[in-house]
Amino acid sequence: LVNDDHLSRSFSSLFVVSEFIPIEQIATDTSCLCFGCNEQITELARYQCGKCMNSYCSECDSLIHNSLQVCPGCSVSLGS
Repeated sequence: LVNDDHLSRSFSSLFVVSEFIPIEQIATDTSCLCFGCNEQITELARYQCGKCMNSYCSECDSLIHNSLQVCPGCSVSLGS
């Protein structure tokens, strides 16, 4: 038998999150918030999902691709 936790991990690994698009931003542009942590993106690059078009900071980009394996913006748009 297979437990539900093992099954969900195996299933989620079948769908890999596509790489986000790096977008350079002007140093004076402080209007962009990260959709993941809701903090202001202060780096010179932000990362945008090609499907939901939400922007993420580099830390959230790493977390999404290395651990979560699910884009939060795409998950929210699927739920509505």
